Amino acid sequence: MEVTKEIVEKFSRESKYLGNSIIKFDSILNHQVDSRLINLISNVIVSSFSSSKYGKATKIVTAEASGIIPAYGVASNLKIPLIYARKNIPLTMTEGYFSRKIESRTKATDCILCLSKEYLNKQDRILIVDDVLGSGGAISALVSMVRESGAEVIGVACVVEKTFENARASLSSLGIDIVSVVKVDLINDDLAFS
Repeated sequence: MEVTKEIVEKFSRESKYLGNSIIKFDSILNHQVDSRLINLISNVIVSSFSSSKYGKATKIVTAEASGIIPAYGVASNLKIPLIYARKNIPLTMTEGYFSRKIESRTKATDCILCLSKEYLNKQDRILIVDDVLGSGGAISALVSMVRESGAEVIGVACVVEKTFENARASLSSLGIDIVSVVKVDLINDDLAFS
C-alpha cells in the first residue's frame, strides 16, 4: 500500500469530528502516539522538502504540545535540532524570547507562544513542522517569530490540514511553501480525508 494512502486511511478510521472545527485524533498524535505512523509521516515530510529548491534545514521549529511528536520525527530523520515554542513563559528562558498571542481551540482560550532567542540565529534555515493546519494562527506566529530572529523559513509542513478552514489562503501572503501530509474537509459534519 502506498505510504500516503495508509496514513490517510488511518486518520479516516480513527478520527472523530467533535463540532466547532475540532477533530479528535487522540489515538495517533496526542494521548496515544502511533510511532510507526509518525515515522511514515516524517518520511513523507522529509521527502517533500528534499529537493535543492529548499536547501537543507538546519533546525525544526514547532509549537507545544501536539506538534512536538511529528516535529521530532522529522528532526530525528534529518539529524538536526528541534526547537519548540512554549505555551507559557518558563523561568529557564533566561536569554530572552520572541512571543506571539494565539488562540488555542482545543483549550478554548488564548495563549502566548514563546520561542527562545538562545537557539535561533541568522544562519539558520528553519522548517516549521506542526500537527494541524487549522486557522493558521500558530503557523503564522511561528513564521513571524523565526523571521524576527533573522533566520530563514524554508517551508511549513503539517500532518493534517483542515481545508474547510481555508488557512492556506490566509497564509499565502507569507510567501512560503506549505506541505500537508493529510487533508480533511468537512461535509455536512462528516470528515472526508484525502
